[in-house]
Amino acid sequence: MSRRMDVQACATPTDWPFQGRDARKALWVRILASLAAYRERLAAAVLCAELSKLSNAELERRGFARGDLHWQVSQSLRQP
Repeated sequence: MSRRMDVQACATPTDWPFQGRDARKALWVRILASLAAYRERLAAAVLCAELSKLSNAELERRGFARGDLHWQVSQSLRQP
């Protein structure tokens, strides 16, 4: 059984460069957004690791509770 592509269903060759450029731009936007989100999560993980080394008294002095440390760090990174 052979499968054939319907040539009529494809876009005209003159439309392809514009569609490709838009698709590439959309892909780059998604990649950059994913990298930015990854950097934010990595920064939160590093900050949590550093803060978790502190004593309970030092955490309270800085305004953090040990039980809510991860949540408070993630909230602080989301604020502009």
